[in-house]
Amino acid sequence: MSLDVQTLTMQKNNFKVVNSMAECMFRNVRRRFTFGFTIENTSMRLWYSSRCQIVASKPFNFITV
Repeated sequence: MSLDVQTLTMQKNNFKVVNSMAECMFRNVRRRFTFGFTIENTSMRLWYSSRCQIVASKPFNFITV
């Protein structure tokens, strides 16, 4: 089963964002949550991470909003 390059790139970027947010939480034990965002071309996603969950928005076009 082969995945296309775009899907693999998206999975790699998602892993990087989640890993960075987890590292922020690990380095400061008093931090309760962190925010993040990813931008690719005109598509943007907002991320929220707390000690018990990670939530990501659906991609939206941040130029026309």
